[in-house]
Amino acid sequence: MDGGGQPDAARTVEYQAAGPEGGLLGTNQGAMGVWWTNQLGALSESSGHELELLRLPGEAEGERTGMYYKPAMFYSVSADTEYPQAAAKFVDYMLNSEEAAKIMLTDRGLPANTDVRESILGDLSPTDQKVADFMADIEDEIVDNPPVPPHGSAELADIMERINTEVLFERITPEEAATQFIEEVNAAIAG
Repeated sequence: MDGGGQPDAARTVEYQAAGPEGGLLGTNQGAMGVWWTNQLGALSESSGHELELLRLPGEAEGERTGMYYKPAMFYSVSADTEYPQAAAKFVDYMLNSEEAAKIMLTDRGLPANTDVRESILGDLSPTDQKVADFMADIEDEIVDNPPVPPHGSAELADIMERINTEVLFERITPEEAATQFIEEVNAAIAG
């Protein structure tokens, strides 16, 4: 912030709340950002530019590339459902049906089932095709995915944003923020 490479604290907080389209990249106020691939269309449209997907720096070193395939959502069936067969059939349809894929296209990211993904490639917008090409290009670089997040982890983003805001406004130090973050995340996943 002091060197002008990042907006001041108040503007940074505003950009955080604005989402991809209202953030630095989406409003042409920044040169790059870290977003999920299925957000490329919205970012390109809001910025008015054809944006490019790039690997994170340092990807060629180490055992792990740092990138992974993140599901847009995890489908599951409650162990207590009255209709386990119907629920399983629905999940199977959502994941393995070309019909469902043609309806959703990339709304929830590219289909994880590669056969189903192949069936919709011809229906994708040019931007979504760019995403599909990028995902295919990095396929041999992906080692594995992180495990399914633990219960309570949905609070992580709110905790991080709130504590980061305190650091931005210099109300706490980065060291204090790290301690507070770990304590709050541990409490969230333990609860």
